[in-house]
Amino acid sequence: MTPLSWHVYGGNYDIVKLLISHGAEINADFDDSLESSLKITATDIASNLWRKDESDDFTRTLDLLISKGGKKYADMQL
Repeated sequence: MTPLSWHVYGGNYDIVKLLISHGAEINADFDDSLESSLKITATDIASNLWRKDESDDFTRTLDLLISKGGKKYADMQL
C-alpha cells in the first residue's frame, strides 16, 4: 500500500491533497490481498468508499483524484 492509498482509505482528504501536491504517483497500484493478484489504485479505494454526500471527505478525495488524472486499475489496462 502506498502512503497516498493509505490516506485515501483513511479519509484524510487534506493529507491526500498534500501528497498529490508533492508528487505522489496517483495511479500507483498494489496488490489488495496476499491471497490474490487483485491490483487496485487510490482511485479504486476512493470509489469503493465514495458516498453521495458532496461534503464527505471520500467524495472530495475521489473528485480530487479524478481531476488529477486518477484512474481505476481496470481502466488502465489495454
